[in-house]
Amino acid sequence: MRLVTWNANGGFHRKAERLLALKPAVAVVQECLRTSFDSLPGQWHWVGPEKKGLAVAAMPPWRIKKSYEASGYWIAAAEIDGPCRFLVLGVWACRYGDCPEDRYIGQVYKAIQQHPEWFGKLPVVMAGDFNANSIWDRKRHVANHTAVVGLLEQAGLVSAYHHFFEEEQGQETRRTWHLYRHPERGFHIDYVFIPKTWAARLIAVKVGDRRKWLSLSDHLPVIVDVDVV
Repeated sequence: MRLVTWNANGGFHRKAERLLALKPAVAVVQECLRTSFDSLPGQWHWVGPEKKGLAVAAMPPWRIKKSYEASGYWIAAAEIDGPCRFLVLGVWACRYGDCPEDRYIGQVYKAIQQHPEWFGKLPVVMAGDFNANSIWDRKRHVANHTAVVGLLEQAGLVSAYHHFFEEEQGQETRRTWHLYRHPERGFHIDYVFIPKTWAARLIAVKVGDRRKWLSLSDHLPVIVDVDVV
């Protein structure tokens, strides 16, 4: 099964073919129009304002069995059914609301705390643009990236990238976002967290080649292949 997260940086209707060419079973897409999905294959659960939102997609034989209203505006939950069942939590941690503590990664932290029902029933995948890295923890005394990673670890989730490459949080050698699309100004802020029980069954984890993707977006896709069947 292939999991993909990608912030399309707008204009997804012109870029969808590139994502579909990756042949995801499940994809999480940020910064996309609702109408972008009208003619695309598979099933799409979309949340957010009409012009720029967040979507979770399932491609046959996978399907969305049930979807939920957005939590904190930018977290989309969808139950995926197919060869196995699991819950996907799609994330776009962006600037939202009036309280600085609740913006960006703070919103993810708050949502995890407010929704214990997400965890414990089905395997959970939490994937998307977290807009955070532990190198910026000092800017937040609470609800920072390390705190979110800790909450997910308590819930039985691990970062597929960090497990596969045996790298520590904040020490990533592959960048997923490039400021102003500048090749030398990259940071790792996009993640796919999977159940710990899946970690031993990881087949591959990749970050898209910036030479092929930066012309489309300032983010590169994160691609995770795992044998769960």
